[in-house]
Amino acid sequence: MRAGRDAYWLAADTPVGLLYQHVNDAPAPPSATAPQVPAELDAVVLRLLAKDPASRPDTADRARQELLAAAQPAGGDTLLLSTLADAGADQRPPRRPTRRAVLAAGIIAAALALGLLLGLNHPVPTSVGAGSPPRSTTPSTATSPATASTLPAAPAPIAVPTATTARGALDALRSVIQTEQATQLIDPSTATQLSGAADDVASALSKGRGKSATARVQDLADLVNSLAAAGQLAAQAAGPLQIAVSQLSGLVGAEVH
Repeated sequence: MRAGRDAYWLAADTPVGLLYQHVNDAPAPPSATAPQVPAELDAVVLRLLAKDPASRPDTADRARQELLAAAQPAGGDTLLLSTLADAGADQRPPRRPTRRAVLAAGIIAAALALGLLLGLNHPVPTSVGAGSPPRSTTPSTATSPATASTLPAAPAPIAVPTATTARGALDALRSVIQTEQATQLIDPSTATQLSGAADDVASALSKGRGKSATARVQDLADLVNSLAAAGQLAAQAAGPLQIAVSQLSGLVGAEVH
């Protein structure tokens, strides 16, 4: 700047040449184009532009001191650095757009053209209104209120009545069978099989045949398990039945012994 030109630019024909010179070539001293620049200032400027960092002033304050010292002629009169640029101002031709400016403009124009091309290949989705959020391309898994209202509600779990006697346990089992048939958890045919097995247990108890009643309870438990394994009983139906049969088995066993 003190010489009225870049240290490399006027000597380079291309941007690549400019970069090469910055890396490899030593710059010309300012006095080469501005003879009024003293030799002391030439030396300081060349030190500041040295390729080897060790050859440059180690701090900004040190560089300032060297520049101020170089601007002090031997005669004692202070030579202001700003006058160096003023002295060469009248000798410079009118400034024209530099190659850097032209190169930067070319890069910007290429970027704009690339952006326009990408925009044509990937059109922006049509806006649905000012302030509206962009439409998602991911299928929504949320259930609409209308759909949610039409879904059948899951039936409530069937509670098994608590019994303290074998007869009470049989009544609890029959209540579960009737409730499951009424709620269509089991079909009439399955309900008939289960009710028949419960009646066999009741018959053995009424005749005082404890061992027979115990065996009939085991048959009833096997029937529930086989129906569940065959898919004729859903888990929601099999669970209450198994609990009721287990309660019956415990109470029958207690009364028999």
